[in-house]
Amino acid sequence: MRKMNYYIMILVILGIGYSVFYINSYSIKNTNESVESSLKDWLNRGETRQLNPILIEKVRIDDTTTHIGLFQLENNNIGYVRLVEGVNGRLKITNTGHGTGELQYQDIETNKGLYYILVGENTEKKIHNIRVELMYEDYNFNVDVSTEDRFIRYHKLPIKFEKPYPAEITVLDKENNVIE
Repeated sequence: MRKMNYYIMILVILGIGYSVFYINSYSIKNTNESVESSLKDWLNRGETRQLNPILIEKVRIDDTTTHIGLFQLENNNIGYVRLVEGVNGRLKITNTGHGTGELQYQDIETNKGLYYILVGENTEKKIHNIRVELMYEDYNFNVDVSTEDRFIRYHKLPIKFEKPYPAEITVLDKENNVIE
């Protein structure tokens, strides 16, 4: 009987430890202000220069636990932040990307399958469509970005591809001419 109590006590302690670890991992409130503050901390960890991201938009990908945020830095570079929602309703940052390009793309695995995300800017409204053709798979799709200055678009891939990345990205104007 004593042995059984000992095992139960160990399981309870392990359960409490895991719960504390889990809650601390998913600590970002699901608000734009909290995400922006946490993003600033994430981007500046170990850096001497300080980046000040401004969160422009945050969207949940369909009915998944994954959120994507579009942000802009002081030098006008744009980027994205990927967040995952825990059972406590809070978020954690899993990765980010930013750079000088007007368009960034990435494949991401969610709890509901594989998605392609595109984030970018179209401030002069020259871009009408973006054509994405997977380089190692026989699959392509188009994304309309004609109405927004900055955008987050995602597309669920219908099956599990072995190599969904990289892709050839073609930017098209209203007449379907390639924009270089």
